[in-house]
Amino acid sequence: MDRQWAVTGIDAEHQARLLQAKVLVVGAGGLGHPVLAYLATCGVHSITVLDPDRVNASNLHRQFYFGLPDVGCQKVDVLADKLNAAMGRAVVHGHAVCLTEENVEHWLNNHDVVLECTDDLASKYRLSRACKQRNIPVIIGSADQWQGQILAVPDADAAGFDDFFPTANGTCEWGSCASNGVIGSVVGVTGSIMANEAIKLLLGLPGVQRNRIIIFDGLRGEFIYIRHSDINVNANPFIESTFDLSSMKSISYAEMLKWREEGKNFQLIDVREQYEFDEFNIGGHLIPMNTVPDHIEAFSREIPVVVHCKAGSRSANVIRFLEENHGFDNLYNLEGGVLALR
Repeated sequence: MDRQWAVTGIDAEHQARLLQAKVLVVGAGGLGHPVLAYLATCGVHSITVLDPDRVNASNLHRQFYFGLPDVGCQKVDVLADKLNAAMGRAVVHGHAVCLTEENVEHWLNNHDVVLECTDDLASKYRLSRACKQRNIPVIIGSADQWQGQILAVPDADAAGFDDFFPTANGTCEWGSCASNGVIGSVVGVTGSIMANEAIKLLLGLPGVQRNRIIIFDGLRGEFIYIRHSDINVNANPFIESTFDLSSMKSISYAEMLKWREEGKNFQLIDVREQYEFDEFNIGGHLIPMNTVPDHIEAFSREIPVVVHCKAGSRSANVIRFLEENHGFDNLYNLEGGVLALR
């Protein structure tokens, strides 16, 4: 670790902090790999990792410690064996369990920093709330297609996952590679940033992200920062209170095709991003979700309007916003978005 010691501001006291630190990593998948690798090799000698899953062949493009011979084995066992062998000591302690409301207290006990690396939205809410209650720093990450997202919650006073996404009813736009796919290198960058934030926390150094989400756009090679103050109700009407999807009018792709065949006059609006539209579209008029408040007049009030996104979440948020704030009553959500027909 000579190179690490050579960094300005890092001394023997800082290295001792890493040796004594206890870190909990929830999730041994694509994000867990770079997180565990960099924490272990930087000098953290007590890392607990939780994950009930077994290695699947579909994991291999982004979970670099796994190979074909590991398919079917417990992820935590393979990771612990390989990392501990590389370090020459038992640094990583794996447990093939799922974090739940019932056992979260047990697993958080005596840990200095927690990293949430799963593909489970409920886990992110659960850990953010539990860590804030106990004033334990938590770093939450996710990756989806070309985008990585990181939220560091360094203390109880910082904005948590609930503060950015006040509801877990399925309308949260936090990415999920399980349903949407992901580029392996994007997962690597995202996990590396999470490890970097954890190292700064453990060393007591300044610069830890606070009250904002880091978004890595791998397609454009850009980093975007969304501050909590930027997503109040007026600034971002799409992250707000819960609403009942069952009361929203919807239409299937087959039904929409029938409308076309019958010559029915309707409007189709696509609320995805430009790069998504360029990759694949079904002929809708593109109005990205965050630009909708500036283009209210583009939505017809005279004929039915079908709004769609990738899977139906963003379009549902847009419809709810237009109905509650602008009195629209002619909007239909395309069920399942474009994923339903690919």
